[in-house]
Amino acid sequence: MSAPTPVDTQQPDRDEMSDFRARVRAWLEQHARRRDANDEAEAGGQLEVAKRFQAALFDAGLAGLSWPERYGGQGLTPEHQRAFNDEAEDYVLPTGPFTIGLGMCAPTLLEFGTEEQRLQHVARMLRGDEVWCQLFSEPSSGSDAASLRTRAVRDGDDWVINGQKVWTSGGAYSDFGLLIARTNVDVPKHLGISMFVLDMRAPGVTVRPLRQMTGGSGFSEVFFDDVRIPAQNLVGEVDGGWRAVIGTLMNERVSIGAGGGGLGRRVGGGEFDSLVELARGRGVLGDPVLRQSLAGI
Repeated sequence: MSAPTPVDTQQPDRDEMSDFRARVRAWLEQHARRRDANDEAEAGGQLEVAKRFQAALFDAGLAGLSWPERYGGQGLTPEHQRAFNDEAEDYVLPTGPFTIGLGMCAPTLLEFGTEEQRLQHVARMLRGDEVWCQLFSEPSSGSDAASLRTRAVRDGDDWVINGQKVWTSGGAYSDFGLLIARTNVDVPKHLGISMFVLDMRAPGVTVRPLRQMTGGSGFSEVFFDDVRIPAQNLVGEVDGGWRAVIGTLMNERVSIGAGGGGLGRRVGGGEFDSLVELARGRGVLGDPVLRQSLAGI
């Protein structure tokens, strides 16, 4: 399934970028608070505050700057996104609840999802109308995502999910999640995985907060008891979910390197080395799909 046509990345001229930076500064002065020494490096923000801010950002034409217009983006260049990030450095942006959705889930749907999935979800994610999480880790799997035990069994027009996920960031308030489950137990573990779009409020989904020593509960464990997922919620191919998993993990690294933006920023030499080390640490550096993806960075 082919990804959307990339946005034209021709470099904008200097006057255009100067005008764009001025527009960004004016908007931030009106809608954001300047950072001070007591602020954390990354602002989280309460959910409703974050949603109002993200909606205003989207309505101002400043969300998804380098994403295709067809899916709610602005169709601009990565240079515009870098300029926005530069101007926003001195401000507190309450966008924490959207980091996983915009940095990992949306790029995965753009690359591996169906056109229906992109049109249904991506613009709503950009505007903050949908909050997303990632459902990869399991209690017995550690960092080895391929050893998962959550099962998905086809039943007519649905897949039936049973199992458990853990360490799910934002699980308690997310609307949707990218879920990986085992759909084939008769092939090597990397080959029997599929990815799905999960409605976090579907019958049979139970989310329980994990209390940490600090008293916080930013992570959750999620249980699936005969959860039915429509077949059209499959992301990519049946048993071919490992490709989407690798794509999501690569988006995670790029998003972290970009300060949580994950919006079309190209990877530099040091970040490329980090990607390679991440793949080596997960034991997937030899995967031919991953190696092709790295070659294209």
